[in-house]
Amino acid sequence: MQEILMKLEALDLDVSSYECDHIAYRTTTKKEFEAMVEEFSKLGKKLPDAIIRSRIVSVFKLYKPLVIGSYTIPAIELLEPAEEDKFRSGLEHAEFIVNADLEEFSKQNESLNWNKQDLDREISPELGLAIDENLGVKFHNIPILEARKIQVSSGKL
Repeated sequence: MQEILMKLEALDLDVSSYECDHIAYRTTTKKEFEAMVEEFSKLGKKLPDAIIRSRIVSVFKLYKPLVIGSYTIPAIELLEPAEEDKFRSGLEHAEFIVNADLEEFSKQNESLNWNKQDLDREISPELGLAIDENLGVKFHNIPILEARKIQVSSGKL
């Protein structure tokens, strides 16, 4: 997480006033994913899984939030590998909540190479930014725990 914050500072993208609602851990094999589900279940309550891009995405509401610097992070997202993924295992991204239109937010920092492919998502639109080949940040308007409740109640998992 400290590496993410340092890289954002180098990009002149100040996220200090935003809530970091979760971090995401990526796995490289199904076996590793299953082992990490077991490990993360010791740290928090596993919410219903979602299928995103043909892979399982699990979310854990932590029994004790992570405290990293000034951030209190209530959840961890665990990503099963997709077939085409070429990522390493470990921290993959952090997500922040912004109280602004995401398109407008990206325009405030238009020199950055934003990933806008998920801005039109029905539940919890997303603005992404790769900060190196293995790390990224994403921005949303609602926390992942709230988004997962909406997904469950709407049946859109």
